Amino acid sequence: MHRDGGRIERHIGVSAAEREDPTPKTDTPRNVHRRQDRHERNPGFEAEPLRLFDPLEVMDLNELYGAAFSKRYAEYITMAENGEMNLFKKISAREQFKQILISLQSSSHPWLTWKDTINLRALNNNTGTIHSSNLCTEICLPQDAENVSVCNLASINLSTHLVAGKIDWVKMDESARVAVRQLDNLIDITRSSVDEADKANKENRAVGLGIMGFADICERLGISYDSEAAY
Repeated sequence: MHRDGGRIERHIGVSAAEREDPTPKTDTPRNVHRRQDRHERNPGFEAEPLRLFDPLEVMDLNELYGAAFSKRYAEYITMAENGEMNLFKKISAREQFKQILISLQSSSHPWLTWKDTINLRALNNNTGTIHSSNLCTEICLPQDAENVSVCNLASINLSTHLVAGKIDWVKMDESARVAVRQLDNLIDITRSSVDEADKANKENRAVGLGIMGFADICERLGISYDSEAAY
């Protein structure tokens, strides 16, 4: 997949399988969904179009978020209208977001994060703007020239905690405590390929504990995966 002036091309099928599988991400600022929201509330409203710029001309936007991003973005719009930008394109927020969703549905890419939200609400952005996340986007970590974000992950297999048709919560509690201890120990013994990752790993000590085996439990209990009982 690549983007060309706001146009997203989707590479799927055999030809896509023959290439390396990238995992592109879309960092969406508030400007996009504010325009989208105004259109949804009033379909007759003609929102001001988005401006897509050459990244090399607006490199500082990558590190900005919130009010600072909006202010600088507005300045670039003015510069573009005054003929001071070499390359830019206008496109409606609705059409841009539509193309992103079509691509996401057909190819599972790009995954979406909300740049302003994850930075404005973050408690761990002391080392710089948060750009990175895992594919599911529940883990968002900052990085800068001295820190490469690292998160240590593990999962608890729910299926092994199903006893006589019920979840053994005592065993689940024990597994969660042991897993967190193991993850914390993992940080101390891990050696990354670059020093910046080791530095971030030691100082942030980020861990994530998830679950697996839910579908297996549903099958063993005779519950449909999408039923009220499963929920």
